[in-house]
This record gives sequence, C-alpha cells and structure tokens, in this order.
Amino acid sequence: VLSPFLQMGGQEGVDERLRRGGLEFAITCAENDAKTVRKVQGFLPTIVPVALKMMTCVDENSGWATTSMEEDDEEMDAQIGQTALDRLAMSLGGKSMSGVALPLIQQGLSADDWKQ
Repeated sequence: VLSPFLQMGGQEGVDERLRRGGLEFAITCAENDAKTVRKVQGFLPTIVPVALKMMTCVDENSGWATTSMEEDDEEMDAQIGQTALDRLAMSLGGKSMSGVALPLIQQGLSADDWKQ
C-alpha cells in the first residue's frame, strides 16, 4: 500500500500537491503504526531523501525575508521536509533515522552544490 505513495513523493515530475500528499500519507502511516512501517523494506531509504530534497527547496533571492510562508511554495516545501524528518524521527526513532539520514547529509555537505 505504501509503495505508490513513496514513489509519488520522490518523483520530480509529479505535481507538488501530489508529492506533498504522498509524503504526508507515508509519514502518517509511520506515526500510526510504526511497528509495521519498520518492516516495510526500503521505507526510510526512500522517504528520507525525499524529505531532505524538499528541505533544500529554498529560493535564494534577496526578498526572502519579506515573503510569507503562504505565498512561497518553495519555502513551504522546505518546512514540509523539515517537519517530515522530525515526525519520522519521533515515530520511528532517532537510531533508525540516523543510519539513513547521516550519510545523505554528509554527502550533501561535501557536494559542490549543497542542494543535491
């Protein structure tokens, strides 16, 4: 049941509302039945990169301080990604998250373009 939602959340060409909905559904499942979701092979390695990628959707224009969150979808994606990681860590545990997230974060920090 989770596979289509995980795939939808990670695909670039999918409408942003659908991507956000897929991510929300997967995280809600993790919050409501963490024991079962932990058994889903590839759940964290699929969803953590999606949330991290969303966190990098920050517009680098000079007017960022005057743009409200409601007006800026990119800023909203960054907030959604951050909240997704927090909710996953709270529901599945920090140890399970760190094994997946830390290598991805280190890879991003060492990349020429931190948004990758």
